[in-house]
Order: sequence, then C-alpha cells, then structure tokens
Amino acid sequence: MQTTTKMDAVLAVALSAGFALSAYAQQKTMSIGTGGTGGVYYPLGGAVANVLSNNLPNVQATAEVTGGSVDNLKLVGSGKPYIGFVMADAAQDAVKGEDKFKSGAIPVRTLMVLYPNRMHVVTVDGTGITKMADLKGKRVSTGSPGSDRYISMVVSSSNAASDSIRAPPALSLRTWALYLRKWT
Repeated sequence: MQTTTKMDAVLAVALSAGFALSAYAQQKTMSIGTGGTGGVYYPLGGAVANVLSNNLPNVQATAEVTGGSVDNLKLVGSGKPYIGFVMADAAQDAVKGEDKFKSGAIPVRTLMVLYPNRMHVVTVDGTGITKMADLKGKRVSTGSPGSDRYISMVVSSSNAASDSIRAPPALSLRTWALYLRKWT
C-alpha cells in the first residue's frame, strides 16, 4: 500500500511537471503595431517580426496594420503582448496623459530608435506655398486615423489659427496623395 502511494505521488509530480513544461513551451504570439501598408512602419515591423520569430524560442511575432503611433500606443497600453512603432511626441503625450491620451496615461518604455525622423510637409507646384505660414486657408492632410500627425502640429508650426486651415477628413497617405492634385 505504501509503495502504491509513493508511485502515485511520483506519477502526480511527473504529470504536473509535464503539464507545466508543456504550458511553458507553448508558442507565444506577439503583435507589432506598425502603420498603414504604404508607410515605413509596416515593412520595418515585418522585418522585426521575422527577427523575433526566428531567434526567440516559442515566439511567433507578426506585423499588424494599424493607424500609426496613437493606435500603437493604445494597443501597448491594452496589456496584451504588443510592441508598437511610435513617434516620440506621441509617446510623450501617452506618458503624460495629454492630447489623445487624456483618458489616462500609458506607461511605455523605449526599446530602440529605428531611424532619425523628420516631419515632411509637401505640396505640388503652383500652390504658392513656400513656408508654413502659407498654409493659412489651405487644405492640410491630418494623416491617417490613429496616427500622430494631427492638425495642431501644423497649426503650431505655422502660427495660423486652427480655423484658418481647412482640414479634409483624415485620409491614408496613399489616398491623400491622390487628392493632393485635385484639391490644390
């Protein structure tokens, strides 16, 4: 009777350890919040996902199409296994709980700087726009929904009143490029 109890205990411990190890060894998934497929974040996210998936045991990472920085920060703040590509100003707003994060600060950490980033403002020839102040009365793309490009950045850079700049609905970069010729 005593031998059977010991065998049962050994079997129970072995089964418990096996279940624990199999749960530990199960593949874990991780999403990388990027941006639209036409931007720079998406291909970079795919490359990072490949590196993580190929070099971390039991990890399957995938690049996920999102609206951009703001959406990515909200996904990271959801508590699910996300990495998100974001602009520094959007990350600062998230940490401070400002602008699009007034509902609550998101404690984020920087993992790496991918590339030096500059804001680009473009137009087509013939618009008469040569400096930021010339945007007064013009249509300005506010970027993709969920990105961190928003009208206040342009307004503060141009010293123009927000009601003096006409903003069309938020459009993807690809769609905006198509409309740029039409609206100027």
